[in-house]
Amino acid sequence: MSKGLSILFFSLCSFCGIAQSKSLAALFGDLKNAKHDTTFYTVYIDIGKCYQKFNADSALYYHVKAKVYADKIKDDLMMGEAARLIGVDYFFKRDYDKALISLNEVLAIIARAVKTKGKVSFSKLKELKAACIGNIGTIYFSQDHFNKALDHYFMAIKLSEEIGDHKLKAKNEGNVGLVYTKLGNYAKALEYNFMALKTNEEIGDNPAQALNLGNIGLVYHYQKDYSKILAYYFKALQIDEEIGNKNGISRHLGNIGGAYQMLNNNAEAVKYYFKAIKIDEELGNKSGIESHLGNLGVICTLQADSAIKKGNKLYAYKVKYPRALKYYFEALKMSDQINYKQGQIVNSGNIGSLYTILKNYNLAEKYIQQSYQMANEIGSLDDIKKAHQYFTEVYSINNKEALALKHYKLFIQFRDSLNNKENLKANIQQEMKFNYEKKAAADSVKTAQNQKVSRAKLKASEALLKQQKTTRMALYGGLALVILFAGFMVNRFRVVNRQKKLIVEQKKIVDEQKLIVEEKQKEIIDSINYAKRIQTALLTNEKYIERVINKLQKK
Repeated sequence: MSKGLSILFFSLCSFCGIAQSKSLAALFGDLKNAKHDTTFYTVYIDIGKCYQKFNADSALYYHVKAKVYADKIKDDLMMGEAARLIGVDYFFKRDYDKALISLNEVLAIIARAVKTKGKVSFSKLKELKAACIGNIGTIYFSQDHFNKALDHYFMAIKLSEEIGDHKLKAKNEGNVGLVYTKLGNYAKALEYNFMALKTNEEIGDNPAQALNLGNIGLVYHYQKDYSKILAYYFKALQIDEEIGNKNGISRHLGNIGGAYQMLNNNAEAVKYYFKAIKIDEELGNKSGIESHLGNLGVICTLQADSAIKKGNKLYAYKVKYPRALKYYFEALKMSDQINYKQGQIVNSGNIGSLYTILKNYNLAEKYIQQSYQMANEIGSLDDIKKAHQYFTEVYSINNKEALALKHYKLFIQFRDSLNNKENLKANIQQEMKFNYEKKAAADSVKTAQNQKVSRAKLKASEALLKQQKTTRMALYGGLALVILFAGFMVNRFRVVNRQKKLIVEQKKIVDEQKLIVEEKQKEIIDSINYAKRIQTALLTNEKYIERVINKLQKK
């Protein structure tokens, strides 16, 4: 019997950060009170975000409604964001073709907005573009198109650097880390995950830090570095518990359960799976519940197999196998409710295989056929191979040798095909790893050359700056002398002006005194002349008297 593997929960950072501060009940209350188109748009967007990850159909319904209002408002940024979220919803529905159509629509909206030069902020459009390109990278990652995924993630990183969006940059660095994890380049995976973690620590983004720590734990999980796996998962769990991020808590609990399951500590694995289920039930996260229940079924099946090896068939057939069957049916029910094809295929196959062990061949054939049909619908070669293996087992035990041989041959055919595909995939991954490392080395050499040129330019700049500094100092010195001389001249001008003014005043006083002297002199001269005239007049009279006296004497 082929047992399913424990599912590891890792998060692609392009699609994280959708948790809402408001509950659905509060948002529906806002919807009742909404009056304006903008309010309707905002509330529908937030309701859709609440549904993302655990009910993609509901999320899509509300985001489509939001886009109707965005189209009505004719706001490019609103239309672009609504279309982007619709693409994310299709991603969670695993409808990658429709997801890419919606995301390419976002890029068309952005291009049109830039061309028409509307009122929308160019930096906001660039931010939307970076997020959209990161989302496209995530779709390619999910389809194992790792080269395309890396190209888009690096483009998103460059755009986020241009607008200074450190949070978005860290998200895509974390996604690059996941690609390298898948490629088996664990050194690069850790480099980018730690790079993202450092940025998120600097900007204080606790939920993103927890996500990075969980993905670092995932790298060590693939490396089977048992000393570090649980350490990082528990660090991630602690952060999300501190901030109350239940989605993160559930994811980490599931990963811790998977780690314990890998370490064959089934008791601890079961404990953490049930803890995760409890939280997922509170959140209504049916996808998480489905995965945990399926893992519990796998553990019970393995425990039953172990009991049989130890000779305790009664415990296996009466307790563990029925319990495993119960978990598989509960998981199948959940996968039916969320229309999760992969879950339906795996759980139906496990149920059919278990019914084979329990010798209920009709039901075994029914559920194996169900798994086989769905695997063909989605083209999952690995699941088709498993279905042929299950058919071989049931027909062999049920004495249907012809059918058993037919399905065994098909099983071998698909197994060899998958092995070739895996080998090809491994070769492609190694080639990609080599090319990216070669590119990184070339970039490193180019960077070193640029740094050398930069250093030469820096030295030349420093010499020029030194020369400019000397010139400036000389100029400043000359200017200071000019200012000092000008100050001296102004001061001299003021002194001369004051002296000139004083001379003018003194001259004025002298002139006034001269005038007074002249007037006094004139007065004196006039007095002298007057006296002279009087004297002259008196002398005349005396001569006259003398003549008169002389005449009289002659007589």
